[in-house]
Formats: sequence, structure tokens, C-alpha cells
Amino acid sequence: MTTSTTSPSGGTPAEQEAALAAARAQAQKDERERIAGIRDIGRRLRLDDALLTKHETDGTLLDKFRELALDEVAKRDATTIVDPSQHTPAAPRIGGRHKTVELKPGQMAARLVRLIAAAKGNHEDAIRKARMPAWDDGHTDMVIRALTAGIGAGGGFLIPEEYSAEVIELLRNRAVVRKLGARQIPMPGGNLTVPRLQGGASAQYVGEATANNASQESFGQIKLTEKKLMALVPVSNDLIKFASPQADQVVLDDMIAQMAVAEDAAFIRGSGTQFSPKGIRNWAVSGNVNASAGTSLANVTTDIQTMLDGLETNNVRMIQPGWIFNPRSANYIMLLQATTGQFVFRDEMQDGKLMSHPFEKTNNVPANLGSGSQTEIYLVDFADAVIGDVPGIEIEVSREAAYVDSTGTMQAAFSQDVTVIRTIERHDFALRHDVSAAITTGVSY
Repeated sequence: MTTSTTSPSGGTPAEQEAALAAARAQAQKDERERIAGIRDIGRRLRLDDALLTKHETDGTLLDKFRELALDEVAKRDATTIVDPSQHTPAAPRIGGRHKTVELKPGQMAARLVRLIAAAKGNHEDAIRKARMPAWDDGHTDMVIRALTAGIGAGGGFLIPEEYSAEVIELLRNRAVVRKLGARQIPMPGGNLTVPRLQGGASAQYVGEATANNASQESFGQIKLTEKKLMALVPVSNDLIKFASPQADQVVLDDMIAQMAVAEDAAFIRGSGTQFSPKGIRNWAVSGNVNASAGTSLANVTTDIQTMLDGLETNNVRMIQPGWIFNPRSANYIMLLQATTGQFVFRDEMQDGKLMSHPFEKTNNVPANLGSGSQTEIYLVDFADAVIGDVPGIEIEVSREAAYVDSTGTMQAAFSQDVTVIRTIERHDFALRHDVSAAITTGVSY
């Protein structure tokens, strides 16, 4: 009988040697990748070779070096001078000029987009341009940090969370669902489970020594899964060339307008297919969806009462209720008169409220439904409306892409001398309770 020799740690000597060789090979590979990563970051940020060599020798991990490199860039590129007499930062002196520009919320995101567009999608070139005097208005450090942090794995650009949050905040003013108070929850993993209480415990009065029947709360879940919203924004190449907050604002406004219209329409009437969020219209329970009673004052009053009853009789909390109208409907209700000639709702609606609840007008509620001239009215407790936002907005640029303009005509970016900026935002929408929305359909006013 043959007996094999094994070491105390298990495995034959040959197996152990093979394992050690594999471990050494992996360690050498990791070390090569660490050094290559340090060199790549150093090359892109133009760091001193002596600094790179020091961290290579010291064994600094790549993630740690990335942080140190950004700090080094900040120290090297700092240009702000403090005026002791004013106790405020003096304007940086660049190329013999003074620049005193302060970027408004969201303009930094637009500045990053324009730099990426000016560099034709090349991140290293964008960083070089950011250092040029023509682009430096005192924000160089922030711009370079954001450009470095925002390099996407697929060659695109991801607006860092700090600045994309500003864009989302500005979206709130354009998109009525956000503006009326829908809860916005970060969804960094691309999906989110939101618990909801479906049934509550009960209570009752009992006599002495009388048993009380036990009751128990029941819970459910709503799962949000990221849906990809893509918007194409054509920007004049002449606008991209020159650094100015005004140009940043034009790009920012175009980005927000495109995203706000598309996402708001989905949050209101989205079909809930594989690629689109399910909107309020399709979340609402069927018992809360009713046809309009008509166009007279009495009928309009009936429509309003029916919607209020639909929420309140279902014990909706009415924490943040709000109305959504097509502009035609809102204007009609505002101008309704009693037989005495008195405007019934005008005074309150001029303050932006109906029945003490705020309202918003949007053409994302169509006016060509039904027979072609009908619309809908929405009443929602927006405390139960949830928007899951994936942090960051992805950016791609192209000077050769084709796009469809607002008239439906196909345009070529090259012949129009524009750069097409493609923005991608990821989110989903849900109502925590399907009774938290009431809708009147077939509205002819």
C-alpha cells in the first residue's frame, strides 16, 4: 500500500508549491495594476514624478492615492487670495484679468457638461481646458475634482452626486409632481423596497374580565426599480467655446426642460411597462376614477366633492394633498361664476389653491383625450407619492449624431454645427397607497 505525505496545513508539497506560486503571481499582478493606476492618475492630473515614485514605493493603495492626488491638485491650483480688510475671498487674478463670477445652483453641472462637450468627450482634454485662463473663473479646483470623480467606466461622464442633486432640486420647480411634494428617496443600488401598512390593528371597549379579540397589523411592499430616462439636448458649438455663466445657464435650462417634461409626463400618466414608470393614473384604485358630471357650476362642484370624498372616505391622511390640472381646466374653474355674477373659486385660486389645497397646471395632462377634446383632473396626497432617484446624471456627447428636433424633423449635428448632449437620469415612481389618488376623467372644461 502506498502512503502519500502531506504537510500539516493540508495538501501535498507539490500542491502547496503550486498554491504559493499562484498567490505570488496574483500579488505581482495586483502590484502592477496598483502602480499602473497611480501612473495613470498622475499623468491625467500632471502630478510630479517624485510624488508618484514615493507612493509607489510606500505601497499606497489606489483608492487612497486617488484622494491624495485630488488634495495635491487642490493645493497646486489654489488661486484664491483672502482680503483681510473685507474678510471675503478676493477675485482670483488670472491672465491679468479679475473674475468675480459666482455660479448659481446647477451651473456647475452645466459647466462640466460644456467642458466635456468642448473636449469632444475626452476627459483628459476636459481637465486641460478647465485649467486654461479662458475657462478659469475661480472654480478651477472644483471643476477638476468633479471631472476626475465623474469619469464613467463606459467612457461617458457621470455628474457627481453633489452637483446632480442641484439639478434634481431645480427639476422640482419644473416638474409638478416633484413641486407638489412627492417624496424623493435616494436609490443608489438601482432598486428600493418601500414598506406600506395594508391593515391596521383594531381596538374595542370591553367589560371587566372580558377577553379582547386579538388583532394584528398587516404589511405590504412596493418595489421601485430604476427606469432610464434619456434626453437629447443640442447645443451650439459657438456657445460651447466660450466660458461664461450665461452659457452655462442656457445649457442647464435646456437639460432641465427636457428632463422635467419627460419625467413629469411619466409620473402622471406613465404606463408602467418594462421601461417606463407607472404613473398616478395607473396607480389609482378604480373606485377613485370617476367620469366628470358636466360643465355647469353644480357639476364642477360635484366633481371636486367626489374627488375629495374618494380620498377622505378611504382614510387617506391628507398630509400634503394637491391638484394637477391641464391649464384649460384650471382657467375654467377659476372663472366660474354664480348666478349673482360672483366668481366662486377665483380669489382662492389666485393664491394657488383650490379647497385649501395647492394646485399646479401642466400640459402633461393632455387635453385631447376621449373624443379628442377631453382631459383629466388629479387630486393626490403627495405624502404617499414616492420617487426613487439613482444619484448622478450620465452624460455623453457627440458632434456627429442625428437627432429629432421639436418639429419632428431629423437633424444632423455636423451640418447644424451643434454638439448633441445625451443625458440619462434613472428613477422610478410609486404611490404607497392606491387610494391616495382620485381622478376625474372625461373632463370637457
